[in-house]
Amino acid sequence: MDEDTKARMRRYNRNIEISGLVVIVYGFWTVIKFLIPVIIGTSKVFQLLEMDPQEYEEDKWIIFLILVGLFGVMILSHYFLGRMAISYARGKRNKIGFLILAVIILVSTVTFLPEYLTEIQTLKTFEDWDNIIAEFMVDMTLIFVLCDMVISTFRVRKLRKLEGCLS
Repeated sequence: MDEDTKARMRRYNRNIEISGLVVIVYGFWTVIKFLIPVIIGTSKVFQLLEMDPQEYEEDKWIIFLILVGLFGVMILSHYFLGRMAISYARGKRNKIGFLILAVIILVSTVTFLPEYLTEIQTLKTFEDWDNIIAEFMVDMTLIFVLCDMVISTFRVRKLRKLEGCLS
């Protein structure tokens, strides 16, 4: 392998590895961002879910189990994606199946972007703009990171094939 190819491989592998770490952190951040207002007492779960308090009281254990399940799936899927990307970048695996999950998360994130416009339109005051803008920026960062992960993975795969490192 010539020096230029080695440098590009290192750069692309580093991009994949960093993207994997960001995806893992994002998975935990998503759950934490939901729980912080509940923990510090500024919001109740039924307010965050936009439910009637009476309806929430009747079904709170079912809602709790559903939320725990959703949070578990969210954390595990982001963790799995991140770990598989990191393993690929470090050369411990050659399979790129993790890209399927990356594309699913990417498409779902892009699909929910118009929701920010709806939130902005329903604002009665400008006090909540900072939260919406921060969440939008974090989601845009995730979109960028996932795109970088996918592109870098295909570039690494192409370089490995050119060098005969991949069957």
